[in-house]
Amino acid sequence: MKTFVRNFFTVVLIAVMTLVADLTGDREIIFPEIGALCIGLWIVDKHVWLVKRWQIPVLFLISSVIGVLIVKFITLHLVFQLLIGYILISLVLMFSRTSITPAVSACMLPVLMQVDTWFYPITVLTLTTLLVAGQKLLEKIEFRNPAEKDFTFSVGKSYKDKIIRMLELSLMMLPLIFVAVFFDCKLLVVPPLIVTLIEFSNSASGFRLRPKSTWLLIVACATIGALGEIVLHQYFNLPQVIPSAVVSASVLTIFYITKRYFAPAMALSIVPMIIPDNQVLMFPLFVALGAVYFILMPKLFFRKNNCAN
Repeated sequence: MKTFVRNFFTVVLIAVMTLVADLTGDREIIFPEIGALCIGLWIVDKHVWLVKRWQIPVLFLISSVIGVLIVKFITLHLVFQLLIGYILISLVLMFSRTSITPAVSACMLPVLMQVDTWFYPITVLTLTTLLVAGQKLLEKIEFRNPAEKDFTFSVGKSYKDKIIRMLELSLMMLPLIFVAVFFDCKLLVVPPLIVTLIEFSNSASGFRLRPKSTWLLIVACATIGALGEIVLHQYFNLPQVIPSAVVSASVLTIFYITKRYFAPAMALSIVPMIIPDNQVLMFPLFVALGAVYFILMPKLFFRKNNCAN
């Protein structure tokens, strides 16, 4: 019953988000990482990320503002804009001593899509605030364990080690970003895949030990998202709120059956709703290729705990 209620809350939030986007005609209102955050803050009954509850809206507001500012004022090539976005938000997370990696996607998404409207940060702030409020409500009605019970920050790695890892990941993602931008296949580096790279560079991540099944999960979620957009929205011309509800419910069902809740995969299922219609069909293929790269690279270069199954 508790799982059903949390899943229901997630589907409703995503559906309301897309309903508002439908009514206003503004796709910037659709924030894919809201799906990832629902997994970590509502669905999974443990501390997925090292972060205080009050920090979540603040960090996501900062990350979204950084992304918009880069588009508005940094007139460099998109390759360098993306790298600057990654480095800046990584530094924010580093010095705030948090590990909420979807914030990386929140920063890089407007850069990749060249979104320069302030509606984007306002949407991100509103949705993350609702998420935090929803988490408190779920705890109050005892449908989720308290998020901050016995919660303390750990010392972790030194700043020097973190900066080295940030630069290593920057160099690791650079070749595929270059290919994606110069050959006009930007979906190869859609930001939830960048988050996947970060997750797989973490030796403590359980998904790192299951690269094949995680890749299949990523591709399945991307495919479900694309099919929902193509069949329900483009072909049957239904309001986007309907495919968004169907897609999110389907992905959550897969997560429940497999017992594997990979937050970036949830975000990827929402991405087809914000990309141009003529790119949706190829979206799963680009995600599959990009995921191979971003899963294999940290497995090859950070070989600690590399037992795959």
